[in-house]
Amino acid sequence: MTQPPSDNSVPPRRKEPSLSPPAYVLNRHNSRVLDPTTAQLFEGQRIRPTVFVGANLLVHGELSATLRGMLNDAAGPDFEISKKVDYDAELLRLCRREDRRGQESGDYQDAAPAPDSLEALAREILVSRVQIVPINPDQPLAPPDAWSVLQRFRAIARSKDRRLVDEVSLDHLMAANSTDDPSGFMGIGGFMGIGGFMGIGGFMGIGGVSTPSQTYGLAGQGGREPVAFLGAEPNRCKDADWVGRRPVVAILDTGAGSHRWLPNSIVNRRPRVGNLSIGMTDADGPNPETHSTLDDPLEGVLDPASGHGTFISGIIRQTCPDANILMIRVVHGDGAIPEWDFLRALNRLTVRQAIAIKHQRPELLVDVVSLSLGYYHELPAAVAFDSHLIRPLRHLGRLGAVVVACAGNDATSRHMYPAGFAPHSGSRLKVVADACPVVSVGAYNPNLRTKAMFSNDGDWVSCFRVGAAVVSCLPSTMNGSVQAAASVSLTHRGRRATIDPDDFRGGFAVWSGTSFASPVLAGEILSQIAASTNKDVIDRDTVVARGWAAVTATAKVKRPPAAKTS
Repeated sequence: MTQPPSDNSVPPRRKEPSLSPPAYVLNRHNSRVLDPTTAQLFEGQRIRPTVFVGANLLVHGELSATLRGMLNDAAGPDFEISKKVDYDAELLRLCRREDRRGQESGDYQDAAPAPDSLEALAREILVSRVQIVPINPDQPLAPPDAWSVLQRFRAIARSKDRRLVDEVSLDHLMAANSTDDPSGFMGIGGFMGIGGFMGIGGFMGIGGVSTPSQTYGLAGQGGREPVAFLGAEPNRCKDADWVGRRPVVAILDTGAGSHRWLPNSIVNRRPRVGNLSIGMTDADGPNPETHSTLDDPLEGVLDPASGHGTFISGIIRQTCPDANILMIRVVHGDGAIPEWDFLRALNRLTVRQAIAIKHQRPELLVDVVSLSLGYYHELPAAVAFDSHLIRPLRHLGRLGAVVVACAGNDATSRHMYPAGFAPHSGSRLKVVADACPVVSVGAYNPNLRTKAMFSNDGDWVSCFRVGAAVVSCLPSTMNGSVQAAASVSLTHRGRRATIDPDDFRGGFAVWSGTSFASPVLAGEILSQIAASTNKDVIDRDTVVARGWAAVTATAKVKRPPAAKTS
């Protein structure tokens, strides 16, 4: 049959990502998928699927008595807002102490914070996480539905104070973005082995691939698999010969595992702001870069996101060997992270950046923030504007940090956030001269000419970098239970075997995803900053100008003229 001619002038119809996380991910994070066909809606309201924590809501700032009362009314007769509210009061106290630095104790008054103070910054970006709990815990009930409570709260707020409507939102479940997911859960989940793993048809019961994008999860097609790397370690200038401050990238991900390319002299695995940790520590649970089979210990199958942060760190080492890495562990081995946990780490990083500039502490400064994760908002892009996430991103830009975010792996033009905040037509986050922009990155194939089939695309994607079949580091301790197809031990000849498909102790692998395109651009930006002649100057105007120059040179996003003052 003759195919009708394609009309490339007609934009493709928007494809919805398949948001169907595995049951164990939903259960672990007490999450659910918002279904627009069954969700409670206002007349004329349009929503789209998203994944959210079922019993949590996020509130801007500290939870006031007014908001608590309205939320309790919205919770209905069987539920209420828990007395315990998660709020980063420690960070607020740190900001107050830093504002006092250099002042006499008698000069500080408990008045409203100055507009340019660290306390004012903290109060603007901090978020409370509230939990919806049963009034009578001894009575059996269906689990609370945060979406229904949120909608009823909006109805109450519309009648009492419309300014409060946008103060409360869902606690979205964010996910890392590598092509490792048969379920389509925003790029995570165990795509390794789909459609016949190493010739074993239907490994893990998945069967054959159903879309072209899923082929990137196959061994030999870009899926996570061991490779031998024979090149030299990226050439890094010795500290004794390096002049000035090294550029720094903050990576919010699964952490960084053990690898000869990633010593502690290059990777800070325990970042702090003041006396506070940024991100998860070992006290918060096992590290997926050290313990790679947390999800399925009885079968020993590798977690889908284990090694993700190490792989990204290795890309930074290849693209800008002279950079230092601030590794902030926020993502679990299943690739998921509740939005509040991510915001808590991002807010602490933002305050750290503000302290660096305010008190001229170059050892705290970050030049680039690399984000290889995201989520899809339930509201259409024309009206979606997540204030909780946008606030720290705006401040990081104003403080000279370039935020680089991956576009996602669902072959859709639907905005994934935070990448969807990159300046584009119709965006409410405009590009401005006095703040470095969010830059979103899609993935190219290895030929550097065609876009990877899995990559999200649209006018909100700033640029593309190679993200398919990339070679980088994995923890040299990472070894799953799948065995070589054939092996034999011979006396005086040692052991012989075919390739063990999940033994990464050689330290290198191939992997695919926009997760790995974003650090390529991040490394290019870092290289521009490393070559700048003023990298030791860290006043606000200079760091913003330096970041903008690097973005313009690499991503071709131009800095607009400064606004005129009357």
